[in-house]
This record gives sequence, C-alpha cells and structure tokens, in this order.
Amino acid sequence: GESSPIPGFHPGVLRTREGREVSGFGGHELAFYPVAHRFRWEAGDPEARRPLRSYQEGARGHIQILGVLPNGIWVVITARGLASRDLLRAFEAHRRRVARSLRAADGRPYGPFAALLRLAAGQPYRKGSSVVTPFMAVIGELERAPTEIGRAVRARWSEVQAWKMAWAGDGDGDDNGNGREEISSLSEAPAPRTEISEPVPAPAPAPAPAQGPEEVPAEEPEPAPSGPGSSP
Repeated sequence: GESSPIPGFHPGVLRTREGREVSGFGGHELAFYPVAHRFRWEAGDPEARRPLRSYQEGARGHIQILGVLPNGIWVVITARGLASRDLLRAFEAHRRRVARSLRAADGRPYGPFAALLRLAAGQPYRKGSSVVTPFMAVIGELERAPTEIGRAVRARWSEVQAWKMAWAGDGDGDDNGNGREEISSLSEAPAPRTEISEPVPAPAPAPAPAQGPEEVPAEEPEPAPSGPGSSP
C-alpha cells in the first residue's frame, strides 16, 4: 500500500458523522516542531461553516497549527470543537515552556519551534450525541530542534506571516480580532534566529499569582479532527 509521509502513521479511513468516508493516514501520536497557529470561531453545518469575529451561542472553535516534522515536511494540524480547545491549550503550554527554558545568549526566548511538541490521542468519551477524542500533550524532557529546522523556518518566514494573517478580521459579527494583536506583532517581528542548537537556560520565573479557573465558552463537540494537511 501507499507509504505514509509521517512516521508511525498508517493508511486508514475516517468516517464522519455525516456518513462520508475520507481516506488518509492515521496514528495515535504525532511529534512536530510548531511554528505558528491561528484560531477562529465558526458557525453553521459542517458542509457550510462560516467564520465569526467573536464567540456566539453554538459556535465551534477552529484551530490550525503550522509546523515542521522531524523529517522536514511542513504540516498543518487542524482541530474543531472541543478538540480545538485541547490543541490550543497544548500549543500555548508548549510555547510558554520553551520561552521559559530555552533562550539565546542575549537572553531572548526562542520560539515554540525550538523544541519538539509531542501530541497523543486521549481516551475517547461520549459528549451528548458525539464521541470526542481529546488531544493530549506528552510532557517529557525538551527535545531541542536541530539548526536545520530553524533555517527552514527562517527561509519561509514571509509565508508563515501570510498564512497567519489570512484569518485576520475574518468572519461575521463584532470584531474580536481573531488574534489580530498577535498577528500584528508577528508581522513586525524579524525572522527568527536559526542557531538554536545551543540555547542558554532561562532564569527561574517568579511565582505566578493565584488565578481562578479558566472560563471556556461552551462548545458543541464534533468528531475527532482530521490529521496533518498540506504545506503553506
């Protein structure tokens, strides 16, 4: 059969709740170097989704993470519904961990692609009429990216910016920016450094103030998301 471009993935068929069958490759774990992400709210049926500019009753989250596999292949990881919340939390936790732990000689933190992010499919559970498969981050020692990964990201930095800004201000309703501030910051930032093989450990962060539980808008769950997509 056809060989998978992703190590550990095997040919399979995804059956959607609408009854469609989608051929591709599947696996329980995925390791990649995350470069950037974009998020938006969506409404409507699966065949006619429309983006929203802010959360509305019944909206579903939609996240995409652009990254690079250890073999150099660029991928887009997509999730919707409750899975989008899990994936966003995993990405943000990884980004913060890398920024705290890996810094250049001048003290500047590296971006999230400086270390490998490992994701795993959690135990499926039923939520209403749907079966939800959560994303889980596999926490272990940070695995630093080779310099070649940094060079690959730098070479396509303008494409990364364009990919992220494509969702800026997208959708109906009141404007929540859909990450506009982060997008603006990215567009003004210089290309990332490429020499990331010898980072300097960051100083220990100060204790964070106590915070209450995070409030997450209720979302209508969907079946498990599709796997990696195409390059930008």
